[in-house]
Amino acid sequence: MYEQALRDLRLLKSQPIRELSTEVTRLAKLAYPDFQQSARNRLATNALINAIEDKDVMFYIKDKGPASVDDVCSMYEGYRLLTGTTAKRSAAIQGVKPEDDTPQTALPPAVKNCLLL
Repeated sequence: MYEQALRDLRLLKSQPIRELSTEVTRLAKLAYPDFQQSARNRLATNALINAIEDKDVMFYIKDKGPASVDDVCSMYEGYRLLTGTTAKRSAAIQGVKPEDDTPQTALPPAVKNCLLL
């Protein structure tokens, strides 16, 4: 049951990876109580990497070969920081309203000629 829960974990876009790492560590202890600590840490590390939905980040972290869950968290946060994908917010751009609501008057022809030069 705990092994399946460990395999089914997914990192949500708005969820901090450190929050998920504590759950992965907890589930690894429950799923593999008889394993040595080093083997359990390796399984937890792999489970955390597999929980990352973004394939680019997942392959980047796998390529670096993290040794622990903390290494995965650090690499994930570093990747997000360097690529600028930490916050996906759309910027709402609004027009600038003139201070006075009076319509702009046309420039005199002499001024227009000066501006064209």
